[in-house]
Amino acid sequence: MNAFEIKGFWWFPEKSGRKYAGTLNYSPKEGAELQISEIIESNKDFPGLLRIPVLFGIDTLGRRITVFDLFNKESVSGFSGITLKTYQVILIIIGDYLLDFDTVPLDMLSFRVTYLEQWLQITGFETSIQWLKSGDSNILQEASIKYKQTLPINVNISDELSLEIKHSANMPYGLFHEYTLSEKATVIIRAGMATYFKNLISYANRFADLISLVTNKIVHICYIGAYSPKSVTQYSDGNIIKNHLEIYFELPYTFEREKYLHDSNVIIKYKEIRHEFRDILKIWFQQYERFGPTLRLYFFTFNNPRENLENKFLNLCNTLESFHRIKYEGKYESDECFHNGLYKIFKTVIPDTISKDYHESIINKLYYLNEYSLRKRLKYLLNEFKGCLIYTHVSEKIFVNHVVDTRNYMVHMDKKLKNKSLQGEDLFLYIKDLDRLVRACFITLLNFNSKQAIKMLGS
Repeated sequence: MNAFEIKGFWWFPEKSGRKYAGTLNYSPKEGAELQISEIIESNKDFPGLLRIPVLFGIDTLGRRITVFDLFNKESVSGFSGITLKTYQVILIIIGDYLLDFDTVPLDMLSFRVTYLEQWLQITGFETSIQWLKSGDSNILQEASIKYKQTLPINVNISDELSLEIKHSANMPYGLFHEYTLSEKATVIIRAGMATYFKNLISYANRFADLISLVTNKIVHICYIGAYSPKSVTQYSDGNIIKNHLEIYFELPYTFEREKYLHDSNVIIKYKEIRHEFRDILKIWFQQYERFGPTLRLYFFTFNNPRENLENKFLNLCNTLESFHRIKYEGKYESDECFHNGLYKIFKTVIPDTISKDYHESIINKLYYLNEYSLRKRLKYLLNEFKGCLIYTHVSEKIFVNHVVDTRNYMVHMDKKLKNKSLQGEDLFLYIKDLDRLVRACFITLLNFNSKQAIKMLGS
């Protein structure tokens, strides 16, 4: 998503006859602001509202624009009787007027994610260069560039969901001595039955998370477009065309990303799995149905470059515990046996003299007492993923002890564990090894075994 400025006129949907000049500014990092010039006499239309649900607008190109959820930031009155009101805007739709975007059915969502082109390394460009030797240097004698549309990658995720990755190049532009050509990979998600934006964007996020996993990079969505059967334009010749809707909002975390994706950082290269990629993509979407909360917790943490070490550590511990619980279950005995046996016995010895809240707290803790502890789960995973620890240079036993002691100190603030808990550089190195263990676990969700996962992570 690129920054832009739009000058135009804006109005309330129910008051189309009264329009106000204003400028809409957007950047992925800062979000959007709409500054409206308002005649003081008409202040009844903008009476210092804390929130405006929706405004319509039209820019100098004639594009229809809808802005949602405007929050009043400031008002500045001038001597000429003009008041400038600035509103923070949560969501921008360019392409149509929509009263409630959450209830608009969509049948297609297109988007782009960072690093996708470099990871795929698929291009329709073909270059030919001839050099002329001149003394100690080479002089460019002739250069030609050809472009041919590449074949798309089509994947049927399910009976009701399909995904397509296609490349397209821009028309060359420039002035006499300098021309620019670029190629972009766009992902298109089509729903068999029209659904809502929140559902389609969740699928887009799943795809972005997969690219983040295989590239070992912070990946975010950088463009979103959509089509709806309810948003159409009928032309004079009778043709009905769906409107292309461009969607803009503030990205959760933005950063200055590296321009190039280096092969040395990539965990799984596309060229090594290109024949299996369609199956891998289907498997990843299926695994999200089962491991969704665990995957979202991890990528939410990984994609936030400003997250502090303590939060990263705790979220990694929670991710590993959750992953093990889902995949391996990890119980000393089944829930049925435990709840019909020891759990009943434990409940009978709780004294009646304690408070109701205290009693409920004990009951809730006892209910899950048959499940493995974090310590036991970590031991299991480290045994499964041999050779995963490369940063801490300690035995698996010491690693587990330090992780558990640190987690318990951060959660319970037990003073007896303060000197045992990790701090500073030690905490940073343990986080790096915990992150490797998480990624190894996630790679196995793609139908690779633990030894393959460790080999892919490298040393």
